Amino acid sequence: MGRKENGLLIWQWQWTDKGKGTVTKAFFPSVRNRIREKIPIFPEFTTMVTGHGKLRSYLHRFGLTDNPMCPCEEEEEQQQQKQQQRRRQQQQQTASRLIFQCKKLRNQRNEMIKQIKTLVAIGLRRVKHLSIIIYKFL
Repeated sequence: MGRKENGLLIWQWQWTDKGKGTVTKAFFPSVRNRIREKIPIFPEFTTMVTGHGKLRSYLHRFGLTDNPMCPCEEEEEQQQQKQQQRRRQQQQQTASRLIFQCKKLRNQRNEMIKQIKTLVAIGLRRVKHLSIIIYKFL
């Protein structure tokens, strides 16, 4: 086994073994696959894949906002306070919630998915095109 391969195995073991970085690990469980991907890095992308940044759940951890909830749930929260207590953890504004579940972003999410599928279907998998779409919607 070469030095590079050995280094990747050690890195993957450390990546998997440590408790930190759970948001990022959800997006990139494999160190090897992440290294192969040519992903343009910009602040909004970093916020989403780390869970750090202008997300209510993150700001709430440091006492910078009183409410960790995703805005799409605020109206429902007022109407169903008791039920919200049990679901509060599930509905905090996190990167994965914004990308996959936030009701207010449903139209943007559907449009982003549609455009990505179109690019893949016509064979334009180049990072440049995908990064423009991702930047536009994130």
